[in-house]
Amino acid sequence: MRRSITLCLTLCASLLLTADVENTDTPAKGSWDFSQQTLWQTQRAGEDVIGGIQDIAVSGDGRIYVLDAGRFAIHVYRPDGSYRSTFGRRGEETGEFCRVLMGRQLFVVENRVVLVEPGRIHFFSLAGESVRTVPIPARLRPRAFVTTDVFLSAPETGPEPGTTEVKLVLYRIPQDRETVLTTYRPYVKSQVTHRDAGDRTTWPAVIGDITPLMLVAYRRGKVFFGMSDRYRVQVVDLKGTTLFAFSVKDRVAQPIAAAFKSELIRRIGVDRPRETMERMAAGLPEQASFFSDIHVDRRGWVLLAVSEPARLSSVVFDVFSPKGRFLYTGVLAVEEGRKITALEFWRDRAYIACEGDGGDVTLNAYVIESPR
Repeated sequence: MRRSITLCLTLCASLLLTADVENTDTPAKGSWDFSQQTLWQTQRAGEDVIGGIQDIAVSGDGRIYVLDAGRFAIHVYRPDGSYRSTFGRRGEETGEFCRVLMGRQLFVVENRVVLVEPGRIHFFSLAGESVRTVPIPARLRPRAFVTTDVFLSAPETGPEPGTTEVKLVLYRIPQDRETVLTTYRPYVKSQVTHRDAGDRTTWPAVIGDITPLMLVAYRRGKVFFGMSDRYRVQVVDLKGTTLFAFSVKDRVAQPIAAAFKSELIRRIGVDRPRETMERMAAGLPEQASFFSDIHVDRRGWVLLAVSEPARLSSVVFDVFSPKGRFLYTGVLAVEEGRKITALEFWRDRAYIACEGDGGDVTLNAYVIESPR
């Protein structure tokens, strides 16, 4: 009898640990005020003007690393905003890179700055010295690092039209070994194949707030992931065991007008045939995705950046407790008329890159009040 009771309690506990937390679309505690205060801002990297910020990462001692996609370089700033150095350059050799990716490409892991591009990973010291460049299988897309030798890989979209299933994997570099954490169906409708004189080119139309993407985050042994066209985030451990999941059950996706989709495609496809651009626009969904990024802070709180394609100067966050309860919504904003291009949280700081209509780029540092 006692054994039966023990087994029952163990089963109940297991079910509770793997429960799907289903939230309504009303945050339990209302709005969260980040109390955003400007700490500093800069448009320069030494004597040079910043070309275009694609990603931001922060080291444990507070140094800010900025991936400048316009100059193919990484700028380093001290916590007080003063410029420290620049390293990296465009090229194919060790420590050089030539591809700028959508999403996360720059990381600080342990005592290394890590830059990823298709087929290889570059490792630098915190001072910017090239340490090594490691080749990886071309099919892998690093999304988060557990250690400098272990990362999570998952394609945002289908690699090719017709792809029906792809994998989220834990990949170990020294052993060249992967552990499958889950499989999922990628979105491939906006992938367009163009043939010209026998050559075949596949172009993805990836618009962050519209195209359904697989989004991934990692924090202290937990992997957070979800397709952005479904408001559900799953949490697993590094063996792929489900810990829990959370969702918002009655959120309605924002409709997207055909003319708006065509304009977005026009901006990213100026060098492509008109017919191809029309097919890319037609392949985009009729509605926005639900979220465009996953942030997990050091206390385990989860902030999902809400997808709003027409919102350029601010980001709305849905804030969830470490157990997946939808508690708050909050907003971070920059000067009206400027477009946010990258955002990173670090302790009680938010670092936001933005761009003006004239192409001028600013890195802004803010003190914020973290949700609690």
